[in-house]
Amino acid sequence: MNQPIDRVAVLGGGSAGLMTALTLRSMLPELDVTLVHSSDLPPIGVGESTTSLLPPFLHEGLRLDPREFYQAVRPTWKLGIRFDWRPAEEGHFYYPFDRPADTRSAGLGKENAYYHFADGQVFSPYTEMMDQQKAPCLPRPEGGYAIDHQYGYHIENRAFVRHLHDVALKRGIHVLDRRIKQINVDPAGGVAGVRLDDDNTLTAGLYVDCTGFASKLLGQALEEPFIDYRDSLFCDRAVTGTWPRAAGVLPYTTSQTMNHGWCWLIELTDRVNCGYVFSSQFCSEAEAAEELKSRHPMVGDHVGAVKFRSGRYERFWVNNVAAVGNAAGFVEPLEATGLHMVAVSARTLGQALVDSDRRVSAAMRRQINRFIAGLWDDIRDFLAIHFAFNRRLDTPFWRHCRENTNLAGARGLLDFYRQSGPSSIGAQLIHRNSIFRYEGYLTMLIGLGVPSDYAMPATDEERQRWQRLRTSAQEMAAAALSMDDGLAMAMPPT
Repeated sequence: MNQPIDRVAVLGGGSAGLMTALTLRSMLPELDVTLVHSSDLPPIGVGESTTSLLPPFLHEGLRLDPREFYQAVRPTWKLGIRFDWRPAEEGHFYYPFDRPADTRSAGLGKENAYYHFADGQVFSPYTEMMDQQKAPCLPRPEGGYAIDHQYGYHIENRAFVRHLHDVALKRGIHVLDRRIKQINVDPAGGVAGVRLDDDNTLTAGLYVDCTGFASKLLGQALEEPFIDYRDSLFCDRAVTGTWPRAAGVLPYTTSQTMNHGWCWLIELTDRVNCGYVFSSQFCSEAEAAEELKSRHPMVGDHVGAVKFRSGRYERFWVNNVAAVGNAAGFVEPLEATGLHMVAVSARTLGQALVDSDRRVSAAMRRQINRFIAGLWDDIRDFLAIHFAFNRRLDTPFWRHCRENTNLAGARGLLDFYRQSGPSSIGAQLIHRNSIFRYEGYLTMLIGLGVPSDYAMPATDEERQRWQRLRTSAQEMAAAALSMDDGLAMAMPPT
């Protein structure tokens, strides 16, 4: 029988390493968890955008005290994404986190998705709050305000990592400030130990590779094959910058179409963080930086650069090594899936240890590898739709995307949607554990204006009822607090 895993070594001290260490410590308090990081390699100092999974993961799963978290990290609320991806005359559309296409309102003959489809855009209380620049803080009948907790976060990475580090120390995680000098591989294809720069060798029953793009254990030492997504996702570079905030905080991430890719704007309390994600096949880093500064002159000349490749390793867990974060896979941050995948991967790793009594079988590893691979591939499929159907600009890059993007696992859904419209039967055609779920796919198909042969019939009574629902959502948003007032209510003064 396998020996029980009593000690775990987490290699890498960024958000992936710290979230993993805290997850394992929370789920298995008896586990000896050691985190190795190097203060000579500080975390990237940019803003991060999350999905709506992160707040409950942090505060319920990791039991991070919300008041302490808000005071230390100063997050802002994200209700969804604003996409400037349609022709300018059609305006923007929103991807909201309150999942409005997943319901059927009373008095309507079909699911709500059909009426969104007829409108050519999705609406919900969250889209109306985003449009009115409001916080998810709604008045209570008895007075005061209640916070609706379907939001994600915008957070500053350095402050986030610093807070997680402090919590890790308080919870008894051993934190070593060391560099990795050598990784010893055993004859069976696992890791026998990790030699650190003080010449001590760290051994454990399980090693978690959180070394970022370097993937020092899974990719380098174990030479796990990498599956490249380059035929679906053509971007491979980003230039980034920031500027001080001059106006109120917006409750969404903005995604803007650029000549050779797209640009994000992330709303922090004191500044705006931006990044232009582009394809080096179509422009140089210098050209991208100039285009970014032309679009957003506030960024000035302080522009950084990041190189990446989109894809995943064939297996997430090999022998006694599991990888979390960029060490396992990466896709450009178009839907803010980075920290989401860290959370899901860390929680899955912990669940495997709990369920197996820390004696993980080969069968369990195989099943987990299929699960994690499916999540990465689903993200690839979802993002491919974004690129294949962006109609904003007619540049060489975007023509190439429209003509050559491999839709991979989303091809069947696209064929179904073109013939049958937004029927819920199409949900059978996406990954069953999809991060975005079927209504997320529908939101993008509708928002991007993907053509369909289906025509939605609706009675005058249904149209009037639908308009009343939209008016109700607009009135609800109008009654909500502004972002500045809402954050002031939730966030203690520094």
